[in-house]
Amino acid sequence: MKKNHTIILTVSFLLSISFFKNVAAKEIIYLNGTGAAMSVMKIIAISFEKKNPSIQIKISSAVAGSGGGIRGLLANKLDVAISARALKPDEQKQGLKQWVFARSAFVFAVSKKNTQESHLTLQKLVDIYSGKTIHWPDGNRLRLILRPKADSDTLMLRAMSGSMDQAMTDQQCANMLESIEGSFSTSMLSLIIAEKRQLKVLPIDGVYPSHETVKNGSYPYHKKFRVITVTRPRASIQTFVNYLKSSEVVKILANNGSEAL
Repeated sequence: MKKNHTIILTVSFLLSISFFKNVAAKEIIYLNGTGAAMSVMKIIAISFEKKNPSIQIKISSAVAGSGGGIRGLLANKLDVAISARALKPDEQKQGLKQWVFARSAFVFAVSKKNTQESHLTLQKLVDIYSGKTIHWPDGNRLRLILRPKADSDTLMLRAMSGSMDQAMTDQQCANMLESIEGSFSTSMLSLIIAEKRQLKVLPIDGVYPSHETVKNGSYPYHKKFRVITVTRPRASIQTFVNYLKSSEVVKILANNGSEAL
């Protein structure tokens, strides 16, 4: 019995060494970037890891944003950045490359508790952002959540109409939309669906933003997501980038309000 017990302990010890060796052997890919895409990227990462158990995708809980992701890549803190803006010439010169892998509807949203507005027009949006409209139809105050001038959402608003140039952004915008009574702001369909936000997306000129309406062009407002890496990424990173072109990812994106490109 004592001999058998020793054998069992030895085998258990060897198995435990093998287990921890395998765990330690996992290669980690650090990824971050625009908050609009991070939730769907986490879903993609889980799917990727099931097919590639020797590689782990690590996404920080602190969202870096497009610019932060690119800076993290340049500082060798990240392996992959997801950006809602294109690389600048000086960033490309520092050895970065990009490709557009998806797009999602740029939307206007309110809390699901808000029953005051169900349809928007471009003119209504101009009135809201210019300060002409400051109340909902029932007389309650419309609380516009603004975003920083350099944010990609602001650039999108300017492209829609120069009269909305005053718009700004906030990293906690979705939280504020859910919690502040009468609030109104921009968001991304991908974020709202992937994070199961308690927000109501509003149609513009009678067209609801969706994966389908962005694809057929009837809803023209969208942002593209870019995958950014160093010019010559290591093999594991290239494996992940290649996976982003797979049929599995196309399906994940579609289920979360995005279109693969």
